[in-house]
Amino acid sequence: MSGAEGGYYPLKDAVEQLAFEGHPDPSGEMLRRLCAGEWTAFGHWSWVVWAGDTFQQHRYGVIPVERWEGLNDALARGVSIEGGGKLLPNFSDESRFPKGSPWEEMASWEWRDGQFRMALLLGPNNEEWFVADEIDVREQRLLSGPEDAATPPLEGPTGLTTNRGGRPPATDWEAAVLAIAGRYYRGDFKPGSVADIIRALQDWAVASGLELPDTTARPHARRIFEAFQAWEAD
Repeated sequence: MSGAEGGYYPLKDAVEQLAFEGHPDPSGEMLRRLCAGEWTAFGHWSWVVWAGDTFQQHRYGVIPVERWEGLNDALARGVSIEGGGKLLPNFSDESRFPKGSPWEEMASWEWRDGQFRMALLLGPNNEEWFVADEIDVREQRLLSGPEDAATPPLEGPTGLTTNRGGRPPATDWEAAVLAIAGRYYRGDFKPGSVADIIRALQDWAVASGLELPDTTARPHARRIFEAFQAWEAD
């Protein structure tokens, strides 16, 4: 996709750009690229596995290629948000999983909302439930190494937004980060998600007479949120 050098894009923007480039099935093409490892995806994800007991992971980082392959296989089998797959005998046991857990396999590719969900039967006594949201994507060939793959750059995406003419005022990111960190230090601001920080950055920008699109703020907000999480862990 042209213009992707600036960093990670929101999934919705990237799929729509594929449509503008003439792909007849842009969402399917994006899923194929993610399965092939041609693109990498970054977001919040939760992974619950039943293998004789319950095992869970909750991360904010690169979404493993195997999860995209599982989604693609499920959709190819006709599994949907309504189900339509094999029975999940353990996930449907409400003594082990919350009420509302799926009784049968389900898969949902909600690219417009930047997320996907699936619950799959992997084998006898082996089931998985995976949910990812706030997904951003980037061409794998643009990544220089594991650290770059795990952390998007601070530069905002370019090439997907409309140039309205003129030179926009430059954002003083040092001042913005200090303002957000100061609020966090004083206890005035305890964000629960990257979206909370995006809104705080945009509020700061408005007060400074600037316009700050979501796509520009998101990479910065992600880095700030990761730092706050690390401080909380300490």
